[in-house]
Amino acid sequence: MHHPKKTSTNVRKWGHGSNPLILKRSPRRKSELPDTPKPVATDSVLEQAAYDRLRSELMEKHPGKFVVFVGENMLGPFHDVPAALSAAYRKFGRRAIFLKELVPEKIVY
Repeated sequence: MHHPKKTSTNVRKWGHGSNPLILKRSPRRKSELPDTPKPVATDSVLEQAAYDRLRSELMEKHPGKFVVFVGENMLGPFHDVPAALSAAYRKFGRRAIFLKELVPEKIVY
């Protein structure tokens, strides 16, 4: 019985060279999405000033808790850091925030 000759097919599509197990990566393509601006680290002057204005009142009412400032806006108080970060990122998105624990400052001699 005569069998027709099998034709070889090129199964190896990715690699080049003598070793078929070495696969070469294709060059990275730029994203099809428009460029989005990267978050810029802000200097915390506004946040520090807002915290300084409210510090004594916050220390009296909520000692040991955490507050978050973004610009002039304050969130809190919160019982722990994960709750404060979660609320801040939900409200303001992923950006630089100013997180403070409300504890009295220690005087060092």
